[in-house]
Amino acid sequence: MYFISLFADWYIILLNNFLTCERQGLRIKYLVKRLQYGDAMLYFYNKQPKAKRETIDKQLQINKYANPEIGQGYTMASGGEKDSNRRYWIYHWAGVVMKSDDGADNVTLENYSVSRRNEQNKKWSFSMYGTQKEGQTFHEQHKESQQHGKTPTTLTIQKK
Repeated sequence: MYFISLFADWYIILLNNFLTCERQGLRIKYLVKRLQYGDAMLYFYNKQPKAKRETIDKQLQINKYANPEIGQGYTMASGGEKDSNRRYWIYHWAGVVMKSDDGADNVTLENYSVSRRNEQNKKWSFSMYGTQKEGQTFHEQHKESQQHGKTPTTLTIQKK
């Protein structure tokens, strides 16, 4: 009887491991498909004329149309070819800590990476970005730094 119980336990463990591996394989396949889909959508977007991209950006509230509330933030994911020989950042983010009464300006708390891998930058700073005038947005200001590639994407982020 002990042997049958041991065999049953072993079988259940083996079956669980198999199912976990199968699920893991599906997760990996799903992740690959998501990445392929994202690449296809980005390729399509970047091939559109500027006016069409502006319309898409406005509808999705991305790039210069991103306008987080207090407690949310901006995140910029670098993309496309490098703009210059300057340091290239993969991403940058900033938390919105204040907004003007009319919502036209956002104050953020930001920090930047430092060169040494294990070093922590303790020099946090406040920045202010406009949301309505050309050239003042978080997206435009950081894209202009030429450290995020020619086609970066800016989104609003929030805590889950």
